[in-house]
Amino acid sequence: MGFISTVLAACGRGGLDADRLNEVVRAVDGVEGSNLTIEKPGGGSRSLRGGVQLPDDEAAAKQVFDAALRALSDEIGGDADVNLMIYVHGEYAGGQLSTADVGAPLNPSAYGLWQHYNG
Repeated sequence: MGFISTVLAACGRGGLDADRLNEVVRAVDGVEGSNLTIEKPGGGSRSLRGGVQLPDDEAAAKQVFDAALRALSDEIGGDADVNLMIYVHGEYAGGQLSTADVGAPLNPSAYGLWQHYNG
């Protein structure tokens, strides 16, 4: 990896990797699995999509999903130049949770999610 690639990866630019983001989410206590992908539909925008498998109990699922979103936010960082939209949902026995179900913005940008947890 060249110097520029190393710097950009360290800054969260160009270094986003779905495998790494899945690894981060799966490390959260209570997460039972995840299937996150990064899609690049064109125009320079990207989106993180997929689900996070959570405990069956709704209250526990919300708590774990919130922790998983925080972990994603910490990993991606707060660089406003990261052009990534977050379309991630939580899956539990009672259905699905959106980011808004745990108090975060609905389908935020990576920067918006970081601001929610750190701003």
